[in-house]
Amino acid sequence: GPEIARLRARLASPGAVPLAVMGRRGAGKSSLLNALCGEARAEVGHVRDTTREATAWSVPRLPGVLWIDAPGLRGGEGHPVEEALAPWDPGATLLVVGATEVETGAGDLARVARFVRERPRGCGGVVVAVNRVDELDPVDVSDPPFRHPRKSLHIAEACARARRALARVGVDAWEVVPVSALMVWSAGAAAHDGRWNLDALVAAVRSCVAAVPEGH
Repeated sequence: GPEIARLRARLASPGAVPLAVMGRRGAGKSSLLNALCGEARAEVGHVRDTTREATAWSVPRLPGVLWIDAPGLRGGEGHPVEEALAPWDPGATLLVVGATEVETGAGDLARVARFVRERPRGCGGVVVAVNRVDELDPVDVSDPPFRHPRKSLHIAEACARARRALARVGVDAWEVVPVSALMVWSAGAAAHDGRWNLDALVAAVRSCVAAVPEGH
């Protein structure tokens, strides 16, 4: 059951800080996990409505961090996201948002804000990954490093909108990082690698987690 899974994860990663990974369905949480690991670990595009548990993952690029994948947010209601995360006692939060929908889901953002406010003092840092930047205009500039001037401008604007949207619900983001987690898999191998800016996201998460008080 879930309690056994949590115990096993804790024993496998002693002292690791649980990172609550939150986001709307379709924001690309599973794609981001796979991109960071460089392998297809989590199933992409097959979200079960009945999923009520958070799943723990070890990410080699994030030593000392236990990636806790929460059920997808759904318009601010529905899934017991907070209940699924609570037993893990997360020390920090990674919010994954789609670059084309950073201002949608006000109810979802309100839930994230409520979750963060209920964390113990000093344990509420939020890193935002603005994912799927390849989908921003111009869409034909779909491969990194996205140096096209208009593409760069739209990426910067999406990040600014994400920060403002969180500020409206009372959350001061630790850092907002634009990323592309696009990988196409074939027979377990990467047939196309469109990953971009993941090093910056790793650095942001590690700095946020480093601020969590010892013994959390």
